[in-house]
Amino acid sequence: MIHRSICLLIVLVPAAAADEPTRKDLVALQGTWKVHAAEVDGESALYPEVAVRLVLKGSKVFYGGEELAGLTVDATANPRTIDLEYRKPKKVVEGIYALDGDTLKLCVNRQADGVKERPTDFTSKGKPNVRVLVFKRIKDEKDPTAGLPGFVGIMIRFDENRGEVVIMDPLDNSPAKKAGLKKDDVLLKINADAATDLQTTVRTIRQVRPGTELTLRIRRGEKEQDVKVKVGVLPFFLLD
Repeated sequence: MIHRSICLLIVLVPAAAADEPTRKDLVALQGTWKVHAAEVDGESALYPEVAVRLVLKGSKVFYGGEELAGLTVDATANPRTIDLEYRKPKKVVEGIYALDGDTLKLCVNRQADGVKERPTDFTSKGKPNVRVLVFKRIKDEKDPTAGLPGFVGIMIRFDENRGEVVIMDPLDNSPAKKAGLKKDDVLLKINADAATDLQTTVRTIRQVRPGTELTLRIRRGEKEQDVKVKVGVLPFFLLD
């Protein structure tokens, strides 16, 4: 009995010691992180007006107040590994990370199906499925949607012959779809602002605070009407 107890201690202690770096890194990752830079195929891919924030609580990742993914890290690997298990749609993406104080760097293979290859370094050049993201830790916001772009969920085009912004299609399960907007509706106004071109229209919508109500003046056939849309949060797109 004495010898058997000693053997058990010898087996258990190294396992606990191996888990300690991972537990410490998971604790160090807690907080609110803002995307500082993004890279696709070696080139910057972050729109300057998009302020994406992720909140890490325990082993969960939140975006816009809703759970985005589960989080698994291994600080004993070299480089350190990270897995993100998305909730909607369900998928798992694999990557590596480096943590330096209040700077977090991720390199993730967004491929969720088939034979996946975890990145081995923080480069995306010539790797179409790889995304490199740099986050900076910021002070926690009481409002989880603060600073996030507004989202209505419409695909639009500009009809040059008529000089009008036309809805090509409202996205499934989007605020626009729920509000009753339809394909071929002509967008005339966003609140009091005229919808004159694509860039201005997109920028105006994104500047509207999520959770607020937006009034869209449209023309459907020969009839004009106002449609009220509750603005959502721009879906997390950086790994899609």
